[in-house]
Amino acid sequence: MNRYLSDKAPLRALLAVAAFAFGLGLAMPCIAAESSSDNRITAQVKENLAGMERLKGDEIGVKTVNGVVTLSGTVRDPHAKFAAVQAAISVEGVRVLDDELKTAPVRRKVAMADPKPEKPMPRHSARDDKITANVQQLLADSLPSRYKVDVVTTNGVVYLSGDLQSRDAIARVSTLVAQVNGVKSVNTVGLDAPFVSMVY
Repeated sequence: MNRYLSDKAPLRALLAVAAFAFGLGLAMPCIAAESSSDNRITAQVKENLAGMERLKGDEIGVKTVNGVVTLSGTVRDPHAKFAAVQAAISVEGVRVLDDELKTAPVRRKVAMADPKPEKPMPRHSARDDKITANVQQLLADSLPSRYKVDVVTTNGVVYLSGDLQSRDAIARVSTLVAQVNGVKSVNTVGLDAPFVSMVY
């Protein structure tokens, strides 16, 4: 196989190599200048971070490429993150800040409730049962049939629960029940009624 080369081929190759070398020669000082500038920025950012009391103990990585500073690592809270970002962007020559910092998860101490033995519910005495029966009869006679009120008596204290037509009705029922023989007090916390009564 024969190869034929143009007389101008070696000259073209030589020109291409020269152009490449010339371009590389021009670029090398720029690359070297950017590299030294990046190193200076990285050193200054690290110095700023090390001098901040809020960031003591936090490990923050700093990398600079062409004036773009990247912060990485984990800081204790959003305030520390903000302080690190401010310390970095204040350095001369920083063109862009890439914030890849993470904040440590918040660990809240949960107070464990000491297990305390529950107080045994007092048993209903025959007297309490009699009071309950009397109160139930009184309410059945006094209230419209659509309202049902549950009654529990413990040591002479009557606990009422259910729904009534109004707040005034709750007050009236409490007064009536308090007059039953043997009742020490009336608890109406379990009773509910609308705040506004509509009359048709």
